[in-house]
Amino acid sequence: ADRKHEDTLDLGRVDGARFVAPAGVDPDGWRFGLSAQFVRHANTEHGPTSGDRNPITVADFENLPRVLRKGGVTRGGKTKHQAMQTVIVRYVVRGVWYGAVLAVRPRKRTLTLHTFYRC
Repeated sequence: ADRKHEDTLDLGRVDGARFVAPAGVDPDGWRFGLSAQFVRHANTEHGPTSGDRNPITVADFENLPRVLRKGGVTRGGKTKHQAMQTVIVRYVVRGVWYGAVLAVRPRKRTLTLHTFYRC
């Protein structure tokens, strides 16, 4: 696969009020994004073969939109390679806690999934 031509899946509009303080910008009206690169990352680092005690499964990704819409938001660190600010969204769905780390991308006006895991 040609990694230069990866598209980002749009997961919906960001309701900015919850994200202003943690993101350091007002992302109201921005979009949530998901790329194949970070789905692979989540699977490798937090999936069934990762060694995590509570690994993420393909079916867990069905809960991602709900986590993003309803979860509590805190400020995260910076991404390793591009030093972008991140926010962490946590939410419980049917008794399972999920965490999503999103990169704040002002130029693209997106909050893009960096990783997704079960807490």
